[in-house]
Amino acid sequence: MESQHNLLRALGWDDWFESRATCGPDDAIARVTAVERHQLLLADQAETFRAKLAGRYVYRHTLSHEMPCVGDWVILEKQAGDGLGVIHTLIERRTALRRKSAGSAVDDQMIAANVDVVVIVQS
Repeated sequence: MESQHNLLRALGWDDWFESRATCGPDDAIARVTAVERHQLLLADQAETFRAKLAGRYVYRHTLSHEMPCVGDWVILEKQAGDGLGVIHTLIERRTALRRKSAGSAVDDQMIAANVDVVVIVQS
C-alpha cells in the first residue's frame, strides 16, 4: 500500500492525508476529478475511471456537503469486470471551497476541496 501512496503524490497526496486514510487490503485510493450526477470521475496512480457511491454511504450521508466533490480523496473498491469503482469512504478534507445552496435551504454547496490556491475571475 505504501508504494501506491507514493505514486499518488503527483496528484496531491501527502502525509496529512496519509494520516487520515484507513484502508483495508482490498481498498484503493483515488482523487475526484469530476462529478456528474450519480457518477464521479476519479484518478489514481494508473488511470482515470468512473465510480459510484455505495448505497450505504448515500444512506448515511444526506447533506450535500457530505458528498464527494472535485478535489476530494476517496477510499473505494475497484470492480474487476467493468472497471467501475464503488466509493465507501470520503477522506477528511483539509480545505473546502463552498457556497450557500440556492433557495431557502440551509445547506452548503461544495465547489472544490483540498485546494491550496483559488483564483476568482469576475467581469
